[in-house]
Amino acid sequence: MKKTIGKLSARLAERAAYRNTLAPINRLPDLLLYTIFSCFQKDCRIRPWKSLDWIRVTHVCREWRGIALDHATLWTYIPFHCQQWIPETIKRSKSAKLTFEVLTNDAKFHTLKKLIRQHISRLQVLKIYGGIAEQQLQKLFDDLPAGSATQLQCLQFPPDVQSGATITAVQRCLGSTSSLKELDVSCSLDWTSEIFTGLTHLSLYRGSRQPRQPDGTLGTQDNFLSALQRMPSLRLLHLGEGCLPIPERSTSNPVNLPYLQNLYLSDSSARLCNALRRITFPGTVQPRLHFKISQLAEVKEIMQLLGAFKSADRPAIRRLKVRWETRSMQLTGWTSSPRSQETKNDEEDEDLFEFKFEEEKEEEDEEDCYFQVEVSWSTNQLRLQEEHKQAILMGISYITLPAPPLTVLSLSASEPIFDLGKYFKALGRQPELHTIFVKGNIFWPLLQSIALMSSPEKNPPNYPSLRHLNVRMILFYPKGRHHPFQDLQGILEVRNKYGMRLHSIDFGECQFLSEENIAALRKTVDKVTWDEMEIGLSDFEDEEDFDYGF
Repeated sequence: MKKTIGKLSARLAERAAYRNTLAPINRLPDLLLYTIFSCFQKDCRIRPWKSLDWIRVTHVCREWRGIALDHATLWTYIPFHCQQWIPETIKRSKSAKLTFEVLTNDAKFHTLKKLIRQHISRLQVLKIYGGIAEQQLQKLFDDLPAGSATQLQCLQFPPDVQSGATITAVQRCLGSTSSLKELDVSCSLDWTSEIFTGLTHLSLYRGSRQPRQPDGTLGTQDNFLSALQRMPSLRLLHLGEGCLPIPERSTSNPVNLPYLQNLYLSDSSARLCNALRRITFPGTVQPRLHFKISQLAEVKEIMQLLGAFKSADRPAIRRLKVRWETRSMQLTGWTSSPRSQETKNDEEDEDLFEFKFEEEKEEEDEEDCYFQVEVSWSTNQLRLQEEHKQAILMGISYITLPAPPLTVLSLSASEPIFDLGKYFKALGRQPELHTIFVKGNIFWPLLQSIALMSSPEKNPPNYPSLRHLNVRMILFYPKGRHHPFQDLQGILEVRNKYGMRLHSIDFGECQFLSEENIAALRKTVDKVTWDEMEIGLSDFEDEEDFDYGF
């Protein structure tokens, strides 16, 4: 009986497998299914703890499982967060090049050391984010044969690994014919190191415990330029504070980096400006620059150098974020509207969106920005006048404002704002700008610029396409019988009269609002949302401290 049941079960399994081969999805070529599996795997690896979720495709049917097992490159990512899966994954990867990515608490040192020793000849990517002491990390390479890391193309160490001895050990394993293309470290290096030769991606930071050259740098200006010349195919250059050389007089020609796509530099204004003068790059490069100024004279040079990023080949900026802090000013631009902050509401008009102003999502979104420029200063060493701040703001914006397709604007400020009439007038001429996020006292000068001072026939209005407004952390503090909310309501009523009606407005963390205020505004705006934060005068001891600045 058991033998009969077994035979029948086997026949049923065969028939089921045959039926699966007739399914439309299984008529796709194996290579196309492999490509789909590979894309799914990459999506799962965005969250390392879910990097094995893609294996579910191998449980769908015999056909899919066979395709997955036949392609060794699907198994090259070793899951250190699931120790029990490591041996099987290594086995299924066959002889393909391997990727080791170790998170903070993923792997035990002895396990990692054993795997690197066994598979160093086919290790292509090694990224260690933490969990291994600096002394242990050096031991991973000390006992390896010279020139054994022939396939290693990407190397990343955690920020607390600062000893140059570790890089020396790695360089010995790379040998004279190094394949290394991507390097991301905080180790003590100088620009004469041969490990820079042939890199396409370089991210280098200075650690607090690193020994320095006598002048406090990683080498001379000539050393720096020579290192760049040994990286002719460089696509990403990210140098933290202290990595750029001290400026020196030189008659040598600038180093050309024709393939550079991303340029991230943060240092004193003198060093950063000097570096920008010494290199040339395509007009489409994506810059993230942080200038730390100590003298007013440096502002003019910064403005001149930012003009080098003005290019007809540069994509149009669709979204601009402007942020003021006590000692800094930052502009960030994107070539597309924020996906994480707008979701279409199918039940509303096609132009009506719901917007959420979430600081954490904004910070994550900055990783995908097209450009970012920041200027900071120490209030103890330098006191900037209002005209200087305006000059910096307009200069930074120079690479953005002339482009007409700006659609989304984010504004935030942590201190009282200087006169921004000219700046907001320039922004207001953007014909497609439909959404504004505003946080802090900068709301009041923005509101002034939105107001219509005369009929549109006599004067072109600012922000003609404005339809969505998101307001955060504003004090609508009443002055006597006058409530500043009435100013907002009056301005929107006039815009409504001339066909520029707001579709939506959202208030969050705004004080001195009431249900009556919101109800009155709903007569003028299609959709008004509010977090219902209601604060009365009795909640504060000193009423004279408030000035909404309008």
